[in-house]
Amino acid sequence: MASFLPLNESFNVKKLNSSILILPSISVGNVGQLACDLLITSLKMEKIGYFQPDFFLPVAGYNAFSTCDEDKYEVSINSEVFYKSFQDDGGVVLIQFRAPLMKKFEKKFCERLLAWVKECEISQVVNLTSCHSYERVDSQLTGSPFRFVLSTAAKEFYETFNTAFNWTALEARSTDGEEDETDSVFLPGGGFSKNLFMASKDSDEKVIVFSVFCSEGDNKTEAIWMVDEIDQWLEVKKKSKIEGWSYPSSWVSFYGTPPPEGIF
Repeated sequence: MASFLPLNESFNVKKLNSSILILPSISVGNVGQLACDLLITSLKMEKIGYFQPDFFLPVAGYNAFSTCDEDKYEVSINSEVFYKSFQDDGGVVLIQFRAPLMKKFEKKFCERLLAWVKECEISQVVNLTSCHSYERVDSQLTGSPFRFVLSTAAKEFYETFNTAFNWTALEARSTDGEEDETDSVFLPGGGFSKNLFMASKDSDEKVIVFSVFCSEGDNKTEAIWMVDEIDQWLEVKKKSKIEGWSYPSSWVSFYGTPPPEGIF
């Protein structure tokens, strides 16, 4: 089974050349997924296909981005690919997930993702994730909860992130007291992000992991804040010529519909 399944069989993946790939991890508070929903809606991204849906738990539901009755019943599944092109400046490819990645497929998924990135000549991979706030060490209790991790091929961005944007690199932390680089990237509750980072060590692809410390609950605020932060670098609002973010229709009933007035 091919990793990428286009909606239109004639779709040419070379159209994605020089684009940036954004994808969430299914992580604590679903911050990455909420941030991606915000980007899909705001940039009016087009759904172009699916990516490795057999690696995720099966799920199907209503269109999360419905704006009218006509598109309400369009089916959404577990792993969908969206695209937005920018004039003279590549574009954004976004993979959104609606179900957890099965543990036994995590390593294979990361390898296939990076192979697809190379095939499409995508410029860099941006992974949005989140970590348990209760796992912070003393030095992480104050200041911004926003962190980044760079693959070897993406080290060129360190100076810009650290100096121009005042972002903090994720502090190295060993879980067993040994100086093992595999264990130094500690992303508790961060989904497959660590596996993606480790897979990138054997790849020439530029992988950037952005994370925020948070707790379970209503994390729309953290998602908006995360998108604001990364847009300082990606400038997708400017490239799309939009003034601000548009909230997806699925956020209207974030905790379900209100109780019927007749019960009071």
